[in-house]
Order: sequence, then structure tokens, then C-alpha cells
Amino acid sequence: MSDQIIPHSQPAQERTLPVIVYVLYLLGFCTAGATALVGFVMALFLSGSGTPLQQSHYTFQLRTVFLSLVWIVLSAAVFVVGLALSIVLIGIPLVHLSGLMFGATGLWFAARCILGVAKAWDSQPYPRPQSYLV
Repeated sequence: MSDQIIPHSQPAQERTLPVIVYVLYLLGFCTAGATALVGFVMALFLSGSGTPLQQSHYTFQLRTVFLSLVWIVLSAAVFVVGLALSIVLIGIPLVHLSGLMFGATGLWFAARCILGVAKAWDSQPYPRPQSYLV
């Protein structure tokens, strides 16, 4: 038997960093966002370089964080208003609505990360990195 060195394929190298950022984002659910912050910084600094495949994923990752922050701020605003109005019992539905908004934002964030990992793992660029949904 001959010992042949098989070179790493280029697509495997292209997908490594985007997959790492997605995994850091997903680990953010367990680390109160600490690893998600590291992943965000990585995506932010890596977005200026890389192949078109990597660029599509970095764009998608950065948009995922920015859009999540918008929804978290909106959810927090609804919560604060609901909390203030709950003195007269009007705000209780708003408090529940804010909980649903927080939950939906978390599910949306996780779904985007899982779909992004699947595309990156298959060495495919994300088809619509500018999309608002998934």
C-alpha cells in the first residue's frame, strides 16, 4: 500500500469559517449570547474577504444578527409598555405578546442558523442572503 497524501479540497476549506460562525451563533442559546457575540465579530471582520460562497454566508449571518436585534428591541418595548399598563390590567396581553415575540425571534434565529449550516456544509452559497425570512 502506498501512503498517498490527499490534499484538502477547496470547498471544505471555504465552508469551515462560515460553519464555525453558525455553530457559535447556535451555542449562544446556551452561553447567554457570549459565543454569538464572538461569531458576530468573526463574521464582521471576515465579511470583507473570502470567496463568493463565504461572502453570501457572512452577509446572511450579519443580517441575521441585525434583524434579531431589531426584533428583540421591539419585543422589549412591547414588554415595557405592557408592564406599565398591567397596573390597570390592560397590559397583560401585551406582556404575553412580548413573550411570543421573543420566542418567535429565537426560533427564527435558530432556523436561519440551521439552514445556513446546511447550505455551508454542502459548499453552496446561501441563495438569498438579503432575505428577511429564511
